[in-house]
Amino acid sequence: MRKLVVGSLFFVLIAHTAFAGTADLVITNGDTPDPVRLGNNLTYTLVVTNKGPNQAANVVVTDVLPVGIDFLSCTPSQGSYGHDAGTVTCTLGTIANGGRATVTIVATPTQLGVFTNQVSAQTDDTDPNTGDNRANAVTTVNAANRAPDVTLPGNIILSVGASTNFAVLAIDPDHDTGVSVTNKVKPSGATFVNSNFTWSATVAFLNTTNVITFVANDNQGATNSVVTNSMTIIVPFDSDADSMSDGWEWNNFSTLTNAANDDRDGDGMDNYVEYVAGTQPTNMSSRFRVMDCATPAASTNHQVNVATEPGRKYTIYWAEGVFTNGIIWQPFASTNTGVWIETNLVSTSHMFTDTEGANTTGHAPVSGARYYKIKVGVP
Repeated sequence: MRKLVVGSLFFVLIAHTAFAGTADLVITNGDTPDPVRLGNNLTYTLVVTNKGPNQAANVVVTDVLPVGIDFLSCTPSQGSYGHDAGTVTCTLGTIANGGRATVTIVATPTQLGVFTNQVSAQTDDTDPNTGDNRANAVTTVNAANRAPDVTLPGNIILSVGASTNFAVLAIDPDHDTGVSVTNKVKPSGATFVNSNFTWSATVAFLNTTNVITFVANDNQGATNSVVTNSMTIIVPFDSDADSMSDGWEWNNFSTLTNAANDDRDGDGMDNYVEYVAGTQPTNMSSRFRVMDCATPAASTNHQVNVATEPGRKYTIYWAEGVFTNGIIWQPFASTNTGVWIETNLVSTSHMFTDTEGANTTGHAPVSGARYYKIKVGVP
């Protein structure tokens, strides 16, 4: 301080000196996931905290990525960043006393091994403790993820009334924990509990091919973490090759063991004939037959009444002459008259009439006698 005298006045000049503040920066470095698989993303999270007592000006964070860890992106919570040859420099500006700033860096490992990521923070102000201005993150990089494998028993042929039960296993070559298996596609009635698939083939699935799909997930988030595998369960129309529908057999016998030439109800019609006719093989009164024939008085019309079953196709044939094995059978001239499918939902009867007109036989019997034959079958 100097004292100047000008005339009788005194002046005092005071010089001021600016002093830097004190700010204690602390930086932490976190990595996730650890370990990380080759080619997957690795995220470093850097947190800079100012413990004061003053604000920290011109804070700069430097991250030197190790060789084998390639930079992808950087997101600072404030300020800006630059990247050059594996070194990320973030200019964060001022951090208030008690404040913090974060930097998120995403990188990709390109080599196997253990890698150390070194980061540091500095400020233009005085930092009384620089020992916590540096932090390292040590990350293990393992081999790239290998896909799990879903083991299935292969395609199955399952007869009506039969059941299947098998275990579905997911084998993970990396021995990852928490591998899950789900049954995405299955037929109605199937269950998948504790890795066991169970299903019974009902008549509703007769003559179907059912796709069963399982999905395994090693939950590693890799592009090959999810694997799908499928199989089929085929329910045949006639698994025992006896020319009778398995569904018809099961509905009537609750088994597939009855032979086609057996006559279960003793009505003179074997099981195969009853199957074709649509009659009940366990009911002696249910059989394919002509119920009666009649010719109305003073009429050329000849009527034949046939017992019919739902969904069966019937065709009428006629013949004249001597009744021998070589007799020639002919259909009615019009299929609208001589061919029909029974649409009733229960057993009934159908009356057809030979008018001897253009739609039926076309003339009166030449020899005075005419024979009729009715064929029944599955449409």
